[in-house]
Amino acid sequence: MDWNFVLQPVNKTVRKGDSVTLYCRPPHSRPPAQVSWFKNNRLLRSRSHISIQPTGDLLFHSVQETDRGSYFCRASNSFLQRAITSRKIFLEVLAPPSVTIWPLAVISTVGAEVVIQCQVSGHPVPSIEWSKHGQSVRTGGKITKGVRNATLYISSVRNYDEGFYTCAASNSVGQDEKTTSLRIAAKPVIVLFAGSVNVSKGATIILPCRAVGNPPLKYSWHRSALQTPLSLSPRIRIDGKRF
Repeated sequence: MDWNFVLQPVNKTVRKGDSVTLYCRPPHSRPPAQVSWFKNNRLLRSRSHISIQPTGDLLFHSVQETDRGSYFCRASNSFLQRAITSRKIFLEVLAPPSVTIWPLAVISTVGAEVVIQCQVSGHPVPSIEWSKHGQSVRTGGKITKGVRNATLYISSVRNYDEGFYTCAASNSVGQDEKTTSLRIAAKPVIVLFAGSVNVSKGATIILPCRAVGNPPLKYSWHRSALQTPLSLSPRIRIDGKRF
C-alpha cells in the first residue's frame, strides 16, 4: 500500500502582513497521521501568528519578514511505524521600504562636515535616492554617499547647503521617505557700534550695538581693554533691562 501525501506544500511569494497557508495533507491512515513542520531544517513551534491546522496545513495569520525561509512538513504514524517527508519549499516575503533618518535636524557651523544617515529596511532590497527641496542631490566634489547611498556626507558646509534633505527608498512593493533639516549656524557679526563717544558728566547716553547672525543672539558688554564685565548698577540698562 502506497503511503503518499494527498497534498504537499509549494513555493509561495507573499507580501508582509498577508495571510497565507502552506498546504500539507498527510496520507490517509488510522489513527490519523501526525504532522510536524520544519523551517530551515528546525522543528517549527506554533507562535502568535503561526498555527498548524487540524488538516496539517500551516497557517500564517500575518506574515512577517522573519518568516522568510525554507519549509517542509513531515507526517508520521507511530502505530503503523511509518513516516514521510514532503518536498522542501521556499516562502518568499516581500516588504515595502521603511525609512528612518538620523539626525532629524542638523545645526552645523560653516566649514564643518555633516553626516546624515538613512536606515532602510524592506525586501527586495530598496534603492535609495537623496533630494534637496525636490531636486536630486548629485555626488561629486564636497558631496559623497556611502554604501548603497544610505549615508550622505557634505564636507565643508556653506550657507547655500542649508535646507531640507529627503531620503527616499523604493522597491517593487512600495516606497517610503523621511526628511531632515540642515541649518548653518553663522557666527554673529556686529554691524552697528559706536567706537568712541564724548559726553558730559551726569548726562544720559545710549551706546548702540546691533549684530546679525542666527537667533537667538545674546549680547554682553565689557569695559576697558581688560574686557572687564560691566558691574551690576541701576544706572546701566542693556536692551531695556537694568543691570
